Amino acid sequence: MKFSGKDLSYFEAQQEISSLSKEKGFKRISKLLVSANGNPILGRYGEQLTADVFLSHSLLNKEEYPKTAIMIMAGIHGGEGPAGIIMQCEILEAMENQPGIEYIFVVPNPFGFSWNQRGGHDNVDVNR
Repeated sequence: MKFSGKDLSYFEAQQEISSLSKEKGFKRISKLLVSANGNPILGRYGEQLTADVFLSHSLLNKEEYPKTAIMIMAGIHGGEGPAGIIMQCEILEAMENQPGIEYIFVVPNPFGFSWNQRGGHDNVDVNR
């Protein structure tokens, strides 16, 4: 893993998760642009923020649905994002294909992660 701790930007985290997900055969099914009133919300370093969702292969195969789904979320409280992303990456690196199990990786508060704050761009706690 290329990074550790609080020096992790949202852009770096997003790139690392995207790369590892692709390597493991996951597919990005959603890249939601973070915006308010139609205007994009930017991160601390001017990066465009998106809320990405990655799925393992199981749900993509419409003929055989998984028996178990495991969602691994990181960064809902913003400032806790770096530790969660590192955990997601470590899980992805160690992961083996397990038929019947769907893994879903998501970072639901990219603004809070980027700006190291609990709430979203409107200072609302997204976990409430």
